Amino acid sequence: MARIASATVNCAAREAETTIADNRSDEFIRYLKVVRQAVNMTTVSFEPLRKPQTRSQLVVSQIEDQIRAGELTHGEKLASETQLAHQFGVSRSVVREALRLLEAMGLISSRHGSGSYVSNNTERIVSRILSLSVMPDETSVHELFEFRESLESDAARLAAQRRSEGDVDTILRRLEANASAAAARDAEEFTRTDWEFHAAISEAAGNRYLAVVLKAVREMQYDVVNLLTTDTGSVDQAVDQHRRIVKAVIEGSAEGAESAARIHIQTTAACCIERAIASMQD
Repeated sequence: MARIASATVNCAAREAETTIADNRSDEFIRYLKVVRQAVNMTTVSFEPLRKPQTRSQLVVSQIEDQIRAGELTHGEKLASETQLAHQFGVSRSVVREALRLLEAMGLISSRHGSGSYVSNNTERIVSRILSLSVMPDETSVHELFEFRESLESDAARLAAQRRSEGDVDTILRRLEANASAAAARDAEEFTRTDWEFHAAISEAAGNRYLAVVLKAVREMQYDVVNLLTTDTGSVDQAVDQHRRIVKAVIEGSAEGAESAARIHIQTTAACCIERAIASMQD
């Protein structure tokens, strides 16, 4: 737009110069030339300066790039602080700060007395971000389940369309483990196998972003799921609903799987919210 405006003004200026020249107005011609020069200057654009990175941020960038590229793999131990300081040509304090940032990002984990290991735990980052917006009240719990309902139903629909034989085997194995935990009235085991069952569905969906966000949401609902395991009837109902989801996925019924998953999350939400309210009133 600046160039178009400049061309328009320049053209008008030339026409004015010709007209004024005929009237011998040298002073006005000089004025128009100054205006044209000022407009031409506006066509030059600059990008805002970027804040320079600190040395620790530069170290973070290089290690992060190596992890993202697969050069540093999950579970691999990083070099010691002294070795990293030597490789990067920085002090150990710079390396320590970089490692703290990487751990906060969920890319590495530190083990006391052992060192730092690649974890690439992106779920923890997502979970932390979501946790900042969630309050321990009825409305927030309801909204979180509402969010999860959309994600779980989409995952079930995609799983029905994309599941492989290996996916089906994993889903069936985790379903039976969850059913066994429910029958044994083992609350802790039921919670763990419930997570693993839903993770198998989301993994079969074949969308890693969906799987990451779902895992983060489930982590936030840990305490809420524990409320469910205190109700025997709810646990049995959950297993029955799991079976309906699996049946639809195996049959390749995207609509059936989506509907079954939606009903399951809605039922779980209603039960958990009801029990959460009751526990607060006691």
